Amino acid sequence: MTTHTIRSDRRTGDRSITTRFLLDDTAQPDRDGDEVRFALELTTHHDKDRKRYVSRASRSIVGPVFTRHIFGFRDPQPPLPAQAVTVARYSARGLDDAHTAFESTAADTATFEALLAWAADQRADD
Repeated sequence: MTTHTIRSDRRTGDRSITTRFLLDDTAQPDRDGDEVRFALELTTHHDKDRKRYVSRASRSIVGPVFTRHIFGFRDPQPPLPAQAVTVARYSARGLDDAHTAFESTAADTATFEALLAWAADQRADD
């Protein structure tokens, strides 16, 4: 299952687009007994301080009422490095174009399979 989310924080002005790929064959109980699944997320956000769009791949664990993002310094790096596009100012179309370009890069068969394997290589009970 794939979801596409556009977020905008009115307080901070942060904007992002996330595409989430749920890995169906990874359903398992977490430490609380809830069934969770692993997911691969491709996110592009506007870094307003550095005036650029930053795209990166991340792993997450999705439960019935929560999403836990996995960021570990000892975790293996994603097979697709982060990408940044410098811009003069924010535009919704520019953010969407940067996200679409990152998705296209990730859509390469070998890269996408490596990303899915990387996303599946985690533990639900951490």
